[in-house]
Amino acid sequence: MRFFLGNLGGTIDAKRLSTIEKPILNRWLAWEMNQTFAKNPQHSKEGVKRSQARRLSSLRSFFRWLEHEKGLENTAIFRLRGPRLSKNLPRPLNVKDALGAPTEIASAQKKPELVLRDIALFSLLYGAGLRIGEALKINIGQIRGLKGTSLRVIGKGNKERLVPLIPEVLKPLQKYLEPAGDVEKMPPESLKIPTPKAALLTDRPKEIFAFILKAFEEKQKCTLVTLVEIIQGSSRALGVHMAVREDGLYCGFVSGGCVEGAVAQEALAALSENKDRFCHFGKGSPHFDIVLPCGGGIKLAIHLLKNAEPIKEILSFLGKRENCFLEYHAEKEKLLAHSGVKETGWTGKDFYSAYRPATRLFLSGGAYEAGILAEIAESAGLEIICPNSNNQNEILQNLEDWSDENTAIALLHHDPERAGYGTRFSAEADKLGALLDNKPVAHHLLDSVKGFAWAQKILVCRKTSLWATSYQAAGFELIFNEKAQDGMSSSLKKAVLSAHPEITHLFICLADMPFISQNHLKKMLEALEAGKAIASQSENYKGPPAIFALKDLQKLPETGKRGARSLLQEALFISCPPQEIKDIDRKEDLKR
Repeated sequence: MRFFLGNLGGTIDAKRLSTIEKPILNRWLAWEMNQTFAKNPQHSKEGVKRSQARRLSSLRSFFRWLEHEKGLENTAIFRLRGPRLSKNLPRPLNVKDALGAPTEIASAQKKPELVLRDIALFSLLYGAGLRIGEALKINIGQIRGLKGTSLRVIGKGNKERLVPLIPEVLKPLQKYLEPAGDVEKMPPESLKIPTPKAALLTDRPKEIFAFILKAFEEKQKCTLVTLVEIIQGSSRALGVHMAVREDGLYCGFVSGGCVEGAVAQEALAALSENKDRFCHFGKGSPHFDIVLPCGGGIKLAIHLLKNAEPIKEILSFLGKRENCFLEYHAEKEKLLAHSGVKETGWTGKDFYSAYRPATRLFLSGGAYEAGILAEIAESAGLEIICPNSNNQNEILQNLEDWSDENTAIALLHHDPERAGYGTRFSAEADKLGALLDNKPVAHHLLDSVKGFAWAQKILVCRKTSLWATSYQAAGFELIFNEKAQDGMSSSLKKAVLSAHPEITHLFICLADMPFISQNHLKKMLEALEAGKAIASQSENYKGPPAIFALKDLQKLPETGKRGARSLLQEALFISCPPQEIKDIDRKEDLKR
């Protein structure tokens, strides 16, 4: 303060301190160095740097206090570069300090059994040379079952090793196991200290509440963490939740993922004290080492759930598609569930968290785009109603009976079957992209050919075939045929030219035959003989799926609608049920 009084002049108050600029602060650092040398000329250069670093840290803490208590912000102090300190090697403890360290560390615990546990744990860490992760994997059964003076531990890469235990380590372990001289009176608590671990990555309330119910089913105590205040900005909305179990497992988010582990630690501390608590992270928080990237701050309420009833009620309301909310009485540490509409936030001393049913999407249309939209909507947590063409008109006529304010309707009827093109599909791409049992016709064959060890997988299609991306994801090579109007021979020729040199046979399947089973394909492969074509037969039908020798297909003409029919004359035919051979040619064929 003496430096600032001499350089700024006049009266210095908190508001004026907030306007100090970086050049003044640099001069202050140089002044501090001169003052240190003036007081002690023998001071080493490294010692002066450390003195400067301590004073700079103190000044930064003071400005953080100004920001937190007075709302005055000065960013210049945090842009000021401090002295660069050399890094010293860590100094080992002497014998006396090493023996006393476990007791000193454990003295922070209030419960006698936890004091004994911590003494045993830190004696084991130091005296046996264990990594922290190795020590945390040891359970009480291993200690009780010790034979001799060695302990089996699991290290990196799940490798086991035997660790010798010296008397100074064995004694605290035995003392921990035998309080009052009776092992059976020892609480069934292992040497494990709960470590926060994300069990489920979700921010959806229904999934978080289901996680809580599962915790109660497994006899696990659980806390509900709620974001109750946002300072300047946050990546999450007010009222979002986390759930933390007493074994350290948690789910949910209250930020972008940067403080969830620390929040879980706070929740575990609340569970050990059996008392609700509030915590604060980010801007204005006492936790200076935890900073939110957005620059804002969040305040959280951690509530110990006495029972699962409020959570069950909320899930029941949402199941009936009713708006609902939780009411948290901070002073009474009480949680209540209500049906109705309420705005999320504080009302007096109580905090309300509001929920509404999942958005329901009624999706009508047979185009490929409808299937893609259904997949995206489902992954976003929407409830999908995707009727078939038989009953969608009936559902729409009863719209008032099942729709509500959280229902949306999407009518995607721009495909040929709805645009007056007649009863037949106008092109192959239309029928292969049409929905059959809520997925494109072409995707059914993809399911049938999975599970076989194919040497090469080829899909011949048009560039406009949007459904083909799923085949590409399954390892198929996409070969585009823009002359499909020239007949099946042109597609076969494309496949033949794309075959690898080691390929001897081609197994030909048609994507507009979605009912072919894996069992039929397996029978055909088992019947394969050198030099003989294999084809399918059902009543008056003879044709694909079929297997042909590559050398025979190379002789086919490049155009024509007969494809490989000329090769079927001497083929071996495998019987196939009529319902499997059925192909999709008209829109009526989509009805099973």
